[in-house]
This record gives sequence, C-alpha cells and structure tokens, in this order.
Amino acid sequence: MSEIADDAFAALGVVERLRAVHSEIAVLQAEEAALMTELYRMRREEQLDLGVGQLYAGEGTATEIGVALKMSQRSADNLIGLGLGLEHRYPATREAFAAGRIDLARVRAISETLTNVSEELLAELEPKIVAYAEGAVPQRVRRTARRWLLEADPEGQAVRREGPRRSGM
Repeated sequence: MSEIADDAFAALGVVERLRAVHSEIAVLQAEEAALMTELYRMRREEQLDLGVGQLYAGEGTATEIGVALKMSQRSADNLIGLGLGLEHRYPATREAFAAGRIDLARVRAISETLTNVSEELLAELEPKIVAYAEGAVPQRVRRTARRWLLEADPEGQAVRREGPRRSGM
C-alpha cells in the first residue's frame, strides 16, 4: 500500500510541476507577442517617417519576424494582431496572460469571441470571461463567452456575426 501511495504522491508532484511549466510558457508567449508588437510599432513608425502610406507602414514586420524565428509570416502576423488587441482592447486578458494564469489558446479564444463587441460591453464582460478562462478549456471559454454575450446583448448578435464578413475575414 505504501508503494502505491508513493507513486500517487510522485505523480501529483509531476502534475504540479507540469502546471508550473505550462504557466511559465504562457508568460514567455505573452512576452513574445508583446515583443513582436513592439517591433511592429517600431518598423511602422520608421516607415511612416520615410513617407510610406498609413495602410502599408509596418507591413513587412511579420516577414522579418518569420525569417528571424523560422516561422510562417501568417503566424507572426497573427501574433502581432493579437498583441495589438491585447494592448488596445483586452487589458484583463493581457494581465492574466503576462502572469501565466491563462495560456495562448485561451487568449485566442477570448480575443476571437470578443472581436466585434462594443467597448462598453467589452468592459463589462472581459474581466468575467478572463476569470472564467483561468479554470476552463478554450472551447468552453468560447461557448460560455458567447452565451454571456447573448444574454447581455441579444440584439448585437447579428452585428457581431456580420462584422467579420464585412471586413473580409
């Protein structure tokens, strides 16, 4: 019986360490997204100073990051976009991500679900969704956030669904 208890205790220790490592990885992913976003802002500012148009300034940053990190331009572009969203729209999400309380998958779930939500509804729901996300899998975060959005703003559902279609997403 003691051997079984020792094995269970050892497994519990491994699980706890795994949770700690997962949290540390989330902290590093948050930093990576923030650094990519910072580089984007730097390149954009440089290019604007050189007379590049507003629509095109900073456009090559994802390619630069892709080459430097051996990742696809699309992945880098997605992380830059996520970083900009964290900076400008999702303060509670940014804080939880930087602290390692939620990981990249949960951050994406929150960001994607709240994309076309009004600022006032976002201010009301984002902290609640982030708190929920700390203990839920990404798919459940999406589902619960959608339900809360529908409860808080049933008329806005059509607008939120149309937003990505109009912007070509």
